[in-house]
Amino acid sequence: MCYLLWLCIFLQNNITEVRATQVSEDRLLESSLAVAENEYQGDEIGVGVILANQQERKIDENASIVGNGVRLRKRPNVDATILELMYNNESVCINYTKSGETGGRWFYVKRVKTGTWGWVKHNYVYEWD
Repeated sequence: MCYLLWLCIFLQNNITEVRATQVSEDRLLESSLAVAENEYQGDEIGVGVILANQQERKIDENASIVGNGVRLRKRPNVDATILELMYNNESVCINYTKSGETGGRWFYVKRVKTGTWGWVKHNYVYEWD
């Protein structure tokens, strides 16, 4: 009887812990989406557009990297800080609105593998569309 009571208390505590974790993850997702909406609202990203107060947010991969050791930079400049190195056939998501500011010489992309946004020279990006 004592063992059964202990088991019930143990399960109840673990279920509460799982529910708290799920609530925390949901809040983190909502917070991340709010930041994206504020920072990139109306920007054309991939094949979709982020719009405020829209239930479905479509942000797709739409290109891949051509070459190994391709530099993802903080700004669209060869002297800018290198954020990460990318490798052949890695998927990226192009933000066409921001990329257009450079006259097509640089793409502003999100590296799908890490979620990092940065700039890469156009000749190292293969657009799927």
